[in-house]
Amino acid sequence: MNIGDKVRLIHSKGEGVIRKILKNDLVEVELEDGFSNPFLRKELALVSRVEEKYFAPTATQNEDNTPISNQIRAKIGIYLSFVPTNSNRYLLYLINNTDYHLPFCLTVLKDGITEGIGAGYILSKTSLNFKEFDNQNFENWGTFSFDCFYYRENRLAEIKPFSKKLRLRAKTFADSKTDSPLINQKGHLLQLDLEDITSLNPEEIRNKMFGATTPSTIDSIKKPSTVIDLHIEKLEKNSLDFNHKKPILEIQISVFESSLESAIAHGMDEITFIHGIGNGILRDEIHRRLGRHKNVAYFKDAQKDKFGYGATLAKIK
Repeated sequence: MNIGDKVRLIHSKGEGVIRKILKNDLVEVELEDGFSNPFLRKELALVSRVEEKYFAPTATQNEDNTPISNQIRAKIGIYLSFVPTNSNRYLLYLINNTDYHLPFCLTVLKDGITEGIGAGYILSKTSLNFKEFDNQNFENWGTFSFDCFYYRENRLAEIKPFSKKLRLRAKTFADSKTDSPLINQKGHLLQLDLEDITSLNPEEIRNKMFGATTPSTIDSIKKPSTVIDLHIEKLEKNSLDFNHKKPILEIQISVFESSLESAIAHGMDEITFIHGIGNGILRDEIHRRLGRHKNVAYFKDAQKDKFGYGATLAKIK
């Protein structure tokens, strides 16, 4: 069972769509009434595509006699799967396990250059494969970017397009090997639409798909310096106008977070933040956020001979 699969309740009436994979053999299912509930996998049965075709709920009509589907639509379930072809190479698949057809663009950013992997149209419940990647060159694969629209023939509520940027990490990539939906092969499976979804302007996606010269979203991400000074006088020209600590802290944390995420996206090994000593609030908040970040291996006081305890080095996974 995978996100986007349609299921039927075994011990009671009702059908739904899997929205999340939970721990302890549980999955979250959105039922026909619009509510989501957790169920054990053994309490559910997959609805086959043949069964869905012949026993799907009938559609009602709008006032203008156009059909409105009563079916629950799977809005999530978009994956990249890297399937081994030999010990050193992986074939990249794009998997669409949603109920929507997706006009899409898939690119990768390496050394400031965006390379197209694929663009076009992927049908609901289908997959496409593109190119092979060499495992020996894993660290230089780059940052993947996926952009798409949702499309169906009948009238539906608006679903905004989205963009996902993905930088692969050795440990998380190694731990991601599992059965891939639809293609029935084991691969390193990465879900694109589970979190960190960013809405896009449709014109921006159109430009990326059809070769306009306007810069893409991912190209606008600048590689940060290895050392980021968070003193407010370094960040704001009019720092003396701030009379309250909260606005200053918000600015400092915002720069910290954006610099950290940019460092991760560009594959940097580490980044140092100069926060000073002061009352310790900024230092403590930075340490708290670093401690719970999934892409930070560890952090420590940096350059004590120069900054004392006024700087923190974050080691990126």
